[in-house]
Amino acid sequence: MDLLPPRRAGTVNDAGPNAIERMTRLELLDSARHKLRLAGYHAAAVLRVLEQQPTEDLDDARRIEMEAHLEGLAYTGTAAAEKTLRSIDPEAMSDQMPIQQMLRTVKADGRPDEEGNFGRAFEHWWFGEGQVAWFARELRNDAAHRVYEKAPDGPLWRMEIADRTIAVADFAEGYSSHLAGLADLVERAVQLAFAQRR
Repeated sequence: MDLLPPRRAGTVNDAGPNAIERMTRLELLDSARHKLRLAGYHAAAVLRVLEQQPTEDLDDARRIEMEAHLEGLAYTGTAAAEKTLRSIDPEAMSDQMPIQQMLRTVKADGRPDEEGNFGRAFEHWWFGEGQVAWFARELRNDAAHRVYEKAPDGPLWRMEIADRTIAVADFAEGYSSHLAGLADLVERAVQLAFAQRR
């Protein structure tokens, strides 16, 4: 269930490049929920196309589909994580702030205890499960700004990100499962937002 009604023409979505700075906590959390739905779609699509055994041929439609959904999974999952953490205090955390800096902000001395507790729970999620969330962010960054190696290894496709090699199917399954924990954090952030409005 979304927390806010659908947007109408002339609202913040149409306000230009600085509109993100005016997003509220609940808008960020609605967006994070939507990104999680997209991530689930991409994870399932990656696994489906891998069953069709894409080849190394850059023109193979199966390979194109696999890469598109793999990068879509990394992008949408990472966006959901960033928006969830930023929702704790959108005024103090810019849309370009790295996760580690947002964590320092949320856990800083003088912040409300519930925010610090949330920051520690988020940090545990971010670095948990073999750092798959961090790995997804690195995949997103490599896909956007650099290159990453990916190739079939027998029946499996493997990729190399940040000096780590992982099977594409293992990443898609592991990250998709790990994102369930982020969904729980989104709901916790919603409760925190409503509690602090009182």
